Amino acid sequence: GVDPVFQPIEQSKAAEVLAVRGIPTEAIIYVGDLSHRKNIPGIVRGFLAAELGDVPLVIAGEASFGGTGLQELIESEGCGRVRLVGWLGDDVLPSLYSSAKALLYCTHYEGFGLPVLESMASGTPVVVSSCGAAPEIGGDLAECCDPDDPASIAAALHRALGHDESHRAEARNHALAFNWKSCARQTVEVYRQAIELADGSH
Repeated sequence: GVDPVFQPIEQSKAAEVLAVRGIPTEAIIYVGDLSHRKNIPGIVRGFLAAELGDVPLVIAGEASFGGTGLQELIESEGCGRVRLVGWLGDDVLPSLYSSAKALLYCTHYEGFGLPVLESMASGTPVVVSSCGAAPEIGGDLAECCDPDDPASIAAALHRALGHDESHRAEARNHALAFNWKSCARQTVEVYRQAIELADGSH
């Protein structure tokens, strides 16, 4: 379920929240763990291949498995345009999503991919990889790419940046369909079916 806190926020208000923490607005963003399966090097290289001028890439998350070498990668390849801002709570994340130009979520594997829906609910375009659960979660409202091809990531990012207001509104409605009430109802239904199967096997 997507928390109701994720919704479009007035740009001036979002900028105020981010300014306190020195986080730039109108950035390309990644939100999530900094682990091997999240393909952070690929995200950085795809972002740079898009050649977006002085638009920064903001990476929000904490290092986990395989993520410890990220700082060296950013220093050697980031061209001074990649910012690591660490983990952000729900007091800041909605402003980050709302102020961003797009979310880059070109991971190698996802079991679900909540940042995809949080970004859409905030009115921000999304780029996902063509593998894992993220393409299914984003549907045809997210732009897909090959996570191992910087040119593919860059092309998908440019497509995402071209999303108009109607596309963003449709994506927001899609994200809002993933709510906790619906999740609970579907979970109960799965348990009900499992109980029926168990009873029928006796």
